[in-house]
Amino acid sequence: MRWAGAWLAAGLCLGGFSLPASAAEYTLEPPHQQGEWMQLVQGGFGDPGLIILGPLAEFRGQLYVATMHRSAGCQVWRTADGVVWEPVVGAGAATPAGFGDPDNRSMNKLLSDGEWLFAALWNDVTGGQIWRSADGLTWEPSVGSGAAMPAGFDKAENTGVTALGLFQGQVFAGTGSAHCKDGVELWRSRDHGLRWEPVAGERFAIQTALARESKYFLDMAVFGDALYISTGDQRTGGSEIWRSRDGWMWEPVVGAPSPYRAGMGKPSDDMIYDLEPFAERLYAGVLNYLREGGALWRSDRTGQVWDAIVGGDARPQTAGFGRAANFGITQLAVYGPHLYASTSNEAGTELWRSADGLAWETVVGPEASVPSGFGSTNRAINGLVVYRDALYASTDNSSAGGEVWRLDAVNH
Repeated sequence: MRWAGAWLAAGLCLGGFSLPASAAEYTLEPPHQQGEWMQLVQGGFGDPGLIILGPLAEFRGQLYVATMHRSAGCQVWRTADGVVWEPVVGAGAATPAGFGDPDNRSMNKLLSDGEWLFAALWNDVTGGQIWRSADGLTWEPSVGSGAAMPAGFDKAENTGVTALGLFQGQVFAGTGSAHCKDGVELWRSRDHGLRWEPVAGERFAIQTALARESKYFLDMAVFGDALYISTGDQRTGGSEIWRSRDGWMWEPVVGAPSPYRAGMGKPSDDMIYDLEPFAERLYAGVLNYLREGGALWRSDRTGQVWDAIVGGDARPQTAGFGRAANFGITQLAVYGPHLYASTSNEAGTELWRSADGLAWETVVGPEASVPSGFGSTNRAINGLVVYRDALYASTDNSSAGGEVWRLDAVNH
């Protein structure tokens, strides 16, 4: 799976970070500085096999980060201050890596509904899983072995749960497939993940147009009175955005039969990784599989009229913020008065920001005081979230292990 990418050793001390003998904590000593950014984690918490530190989520006052491991099970770490981290899934934790299954190597999403923290997993052997926790420490299956709903929602071809959303008090889960034999599926739970019911999928002949042409559901966001969901890797070319006002009936706002063709008319714009409301508009970050440069789209206030503001015919911001090597715009976050947008770039991820969505400036990249990739081999930012008045970014670093960086309000 492409994850913008959709990833301890006791007594180890390497390269300026340390793990105590119990492997119960991690602290980078001393923290590294790159311009206005402070590095909090390097080398995959001391395990270079943790190549991706991915989705970030706040739950019960602490910040959680999901991971992908190169060859073993995924892990979850948390922090209360950004400096000291502890594993809650993985070595030293009550729950082993991969939630006890080494084929659970990739964690695609984290979501809090206020009472439970949900983790969505990719498993191309038995099917995607969802685990949940009421305290962040002890976990139980919601979808998978031991739960009422088997892995993959009882369909092994649903190889990952790749999208999670919260709408009208219900948890929604969208699947991704390495096979894409008959589209992917959308499910929802009204009781915090105890029971699940299908919303879309050809297996049920429910809302099949929503799921039929997609290989992945990728993100969900509430905008106005509706839930929006993005898709990826359309078999007919291009990605789509759908919305629902009741969680049951869905209509396309990008993709047939809306006024806009899939991919906003550009078939190679095939993965919408992130949806983010900002200044009464909804923004969509898009990856281009031909590596012609990522795109950024935005809606009007109704969520129905869309324009490409980066890529397509957008001026002055051509695809990839003017660099084709920025082949994906994959993480979006609102911090203070700005919308931040990160790129996927094999030579080093970049981070851009805008106060109006039209004029953009580089904050991590060749023109900025902080170089591309934060001066390292970070090729993507896979998590971008505000926690305790600071902006946190987690990275994909396949050569040295994922990292976490922080921009404090005083430097914003």
